[in-house]
Amino acid sequence: MKKVRAALIGLGRIASLLDDDKLREKPCTHAGAIAANPDCLLAADCDIDEVRWRSFAEKWGVPVYANAAEMIAAHHPELLVIATHPDSHERYCRLAVDQAVPVVIC
Repeated sequence: MKKVRAALIGLGRIASLLDDDKLREKPCTHAGAIAANPDCLLAADCDIDEVRWRSFAEKWGVPVYANAAEMIAAHHPELLVIATHPDSHERYCRLAVDQAVPVVIC
C-alpha cells in the first residue's frame, strides 16, 4: 500500500519540539503523529528559522526547506500541516490550493 506523503510548514512546539519533553505521552506533535502512523510518510518540512530546520532535519531525517513553495513543488505532499503563527495561515492555505495539495490541516 502506498503511504500518504505528508509535510509540515512551521517546525515549532506543536510541530515537533514538544516531542523532546520526556514527560509527555507520545506522539504529542504533528511530526510525531505522522511518523507513528504506518500509513503516512513524513516527506519534507519547512521553516524560516535555520536553527530550527537544521535541528528538525537531524531529528527526523527528512529534507527541510526555508521556502514552502519550493518544498511543495519538490515533494508534492498529499497532506500538508500548517503549524505556523496564525497571521501566516491564509498565505500558506492559498499556496496549498494553488499547488493542488489535496488535504490541508491548519
